[in-house]
Amino acid sequence: MSLQSDFYPLPLNVSVDASTADVLSVASGTISADDAGADRLVFWDDSESKWRYLEAGSGLSISGTTMTASGGASIMQSIAVGFVLN
Repeated sequence: MSLQSDFYPLPLNVSVDASTADVLSVASGTISADDAGADRLVFWDDSESKWRYLEAGSGLSISGTTMTASGGASIMQSIAVGFVLN
């Protein structure tokens, strides 16, 4: 009896379906995440009914495990100043 048959008595048939194929793949029976090519978030795209990579848009950045927002403070400050002056 081989090591393969001791642990996996039946042949493995592992796959990912169309709803996960953009972010996951299978090689030799192992499911793994695909490289997004940059820092991205995985999210459910309801309009396409599948998992997709989400790119940080304008004013957002991702570095390591941190997402940072920038540029919004000046808009909020303008609104607050306008409210106080009126």
